[in-house]
Amino acid sequence: MSAKSVKSENGKKPASAATNLIAGGGAGMMEALVCHPLDTIKVRMQLSRRARAPGAKARGFYQTGKDIVKRETAFGLYKGLGAVLSGIVPKMAIRFTSYEWYKQALANEDGVVSSRATFLGKSCQDSNSCGNGN
Repeated sequence: MSAKSVKSENGKKPASAATNLIAGGGAGMMEALVCHPLDTIKVRMQLSRRARAPGAKARGFYQTGKDIVKRETAFGLYKGLGAVLSGIVPKMAIRFTSYEWYKQALANEDGVVSSRATFLGKSCQDSNSCGNGN
């Protein structure tokens, strides 16, 4: 069983909650920026399958993306991104911060977090039910 330390080797304190919120929110934002165009293409392919005339050839992933960029510019790949960001940024900020909080709370007096505690911390963070009577 491996163990991780909450404290770094040079004795620095763990990151603050504000730092964790910013890091989690930033990670969620980057994930949305990278993955949203792929999701847009996937949704357009699903919609075009329904609207396609009988016997018409299906468009592939690459062709659908090219068509979106041709008709709507590259920004067309990011339609709906605002709604996605308004949900994913706070969600990932809270998840990241709660995981770090549970990890610190489950560390032993030396600041070492066992694999079991890391697993339990992840489980608590996912369900948000540890320690509140649920």
